Amino acid sequence: MFVTRSGRPLSRTAVTAAIQSLAGDAQVAPEKCNPRCLRKLCQTTLAEIEADVRRLVEQTRDQLLEEEQRLVGWEARDPP
Repeated sequence: MFVTRSGRPLSRTAVTAAIQSLAGDAQVAPEKCNPRCLRKLCQTTLAEIEADVRRLVEQTRDQLLEEEQRLVGWEARDPP
């Protein structure tokens, strides 16, 4: 996953050192700056994005169905 500009893979030690060098700027504890935690963060972030997209798709579908019912004239009526 991590490669140099020339395309050669970086060693795990080099990746960890590069990530930890960013710890201060990111205001993250150095022990949380390793490839495993970065992978977990990526997975969690992707799961949250996917959940948001699913929620938006469902809202859009509901809005389309409501609009279709309004156009056709299928309004909900109170029982007699």
